[in-house]
Amino acid sequence: MAPTAATAPLLRDVIDIKTSISTSDFVLKLAEAVTKEGAERALRDY
Repeated sequence: MAPTAATAPLLRDVIDIKTSISTSDFVLKLAEAVTKEGAERALRDY
């Protein structure tokens, strides 16, 4: 049975999400990395 919105864990309960970032952190904007060009750019920049 697939989890529903009521039973699925929140992302913050599964991974550590920082409340702030520094200039040395790599930040990936998922909305920009879902296209072929965005994915290629994300991999190149990483």
